[in-house]
Amino acid sequence: MGMGFSLLSEVVEGKTFMVKGTVCQKTNTRKAGRLMMTSTMIRDYSGEVYVTWFNQPYLKKQLTLGTEVTLKGKAVYKYNKLQFTSPKLLTKKRPRVYEGQIRIAYLSNE
Repeated sequence: MGMGFSLLSEVVEGKTFMVKGTVCQKTNTRKAGRLMMTSTMIRDYSGEVYVTWFNQPYLKKQLTLGTEVTLKGKAVYKYNKLQFTSPKLLTKKRPRVYEGQIRIAYLSNE
């Protein structure tokens, strides 16, 4: 059975969620020891959540303010805040098909 989308207000620690939201904070990349850490915040009408990826600095260019994203990952409570750490990222530039969901595909006439 497929997994549906959850509102950010429904996200709880320790469970896997698929959420949609809009990047609402400038995406930052910084060194954390030997790793590069990329972090931002996404928001929907019900709430917001922090998101962090490791060794994926190219995401800074993709995750600009106002970008709509879909994330799938496990929520953790870390540094006094609920967040996703290294979730799978789905943007319009990187479409993926999730079981039980229909995505529109545009076919070329070429």
